[in-house]
Amino acid sequence: MKKLFIVLGIIVLLSIYNTAFSLGEEKNFIDFPEADYEKGESFIYGSILKVDYENRKLIIKQHMDHNSQRVSPILRVREDVVIVLKRNNKAMNIDFSDLKIEDSFGLVLDESNMVRGIIIFV
Repeated sequence: MKKLFIVLGIIVLLSIYNTAFSLGEEKNFIDFPEADYEKGESFIYGSILKVDYENRKLIIKQHMDHNSQRVSPILRVREDVVIVLKRNNKAMNIDFSDLKIEDSFGLVLDESNMVRGIIIFV
């Protein structure tokens, strides 16, 4: 019986701790929805080889795994793209003009194969 109370006490303490620290977290950036595969969207990983700022295009090297679908290395980027820079558990939005060669990314292509969201990993 005593062990049961100890276990229940630990569970209660852990849940209070988890609740207290998760309530203080604010999302200080705009995120984008995950890829909707049923609508023809896709999510790919890769790195940037070249950025065409004037024409809003990226030339990429795609990182492939067993679930990846090969895409064109030249990608058009929508005007309303959401770009999130992530490092550890921190995130912030950046502009298209902030992208640079060799940035590692995960991105969502819409049904027209245009980039609608980018996550840059630092």
